[in-house]
Amino acid sequence: MWGFRMRANAILIVIAAATACLPFEPTSPSASADAGGATCPDAGAGVATLCEIQQTIFTPICAKSGCHDATTASMQLVLTEGQSFAKTVNVASVEQPSTSRVAPGNPSASYLYTKIAPGVPPVGSRMPLNGPYLSQSQLELISAWITNGANNL
Repeated sequence: MWGFRMRANAILIVIAAATACLPFEPTSPSASADAGGATCPDAGAGVATLCEIQQTIFTPICAKSGCHDATTASMQLVLTEGQSFAKTVNVASVEQPSTSRVAPGNPSASYLYTKIAPGVPPVGSRMPLNGPYLSQSQLELISAWITNGANNL
């Protein structure tokens, strides 16, 4: 009996020690997390953030080799994490220099949005090149972020 208790206590100690090394990640019903566990800042209910767009659209769809990663940077546009804000908001488009890639508050005046929206863009091809194109909910997320000021959250 004594041997069983010793083994049980030893197992509990090992489990407690192992779990003590795991990172604490508080959860919030309004925060979003990517597959790697990184959590976006809480901007308030229903507020689109660049972080959410980065995790769900830019990184998995756009920032790929041959497209808008740091190495390729098609049209000098880099959409990798840590670069996308500086390369889009209030930055002139290479294809249409009179238009900002992202014009805070105005999706229809934002070159990036006109390139991903349904229809024929003002210059060049619709993105992502050759599809599949972004879903309506993805377009709405980007539009809402731009409409709300295209903040770096």
